[in-house]
Amino acid sequence: MARLDEYKKSAETLIDETALLLNDPLCERWSRSRIKEALNDAVLDFCLRAQMIKEELNVRLREDVVEYDIKKRVEEDDGLRDYGFPTRFGFNGTDAGMWPVDLATIDLMGYQQSAGVTPHRWHLGGVSPGKVVLFGGPAADGESLPSEEGNMQVTYIAFPAYMDGEGDYPDAAIPVGNHQAFPYGAAARLLDEGDAEDLRKAIAFDVTFHQGVLAAVSEDYRSMTTYDDARPA
Repeated sequence: MARLDEYKKSAETLIDETALLLNDPLCERWSRSRIKEALNDAVLDFCLRAQMIKEELNVRLREDVVEYDIKKRVEEDDGLRDYGFPTRFGFNGTDAGMWPVDLATIDLMGYQQSAGVTPHRWHLGGVSPGKVVLFGGPAADGESLPSEEGNMQVTYIAFPAYMDGEGDYPDAAIPVGNHQAFPYGAAARLLDEGDAEDLRKAIAFDVTFHQGVLAAVSEDYRSMTTYDDARPA
């Protein structure tokens, strides 16, 4: 049985493995830099689809202000990873999370935007990417950061670190067992640009890549229940 550290692969190794899948071991059709770019794209896609890397941001709320630019606040904090998309909005630290809602539901149910209340819903529709609208304007300013009292906690899926050189490794937050899926994702992307035979191979490689994503999701859920059969397959 292979040791866990044997699954850890540098960008150089991942490029070599991708080139073999492409039947281009000398990198004559696709340059090593082009393959590395495709690998970084595959790693990013993998992390976003598996919701693998999570960050949390505390945002100070203002009385009756309902629109907040989350992406901008992330960019202003050097300690946070790049913003992908949000998965949870909480209020007041230990309080229950706010419910997501969409504009169609708001219109259908005849909801009215109220001021001076406890924020209870949020939506992403009708605003620029990276922004959120609270449905229920805060009754008062939140306490000064870093206090969570009266403020909003945002959990978001973050981007993995980029592999610049061939000596770099995929983001340390990615379990090394997932590295083996990346050459398949990269090869699928490159072959998708080719002829019918290339496309056939791309589809097969993408299936293997997607199986890696599902395995990562399944493993992530393993610690959330004592019943292994209850986690996603």
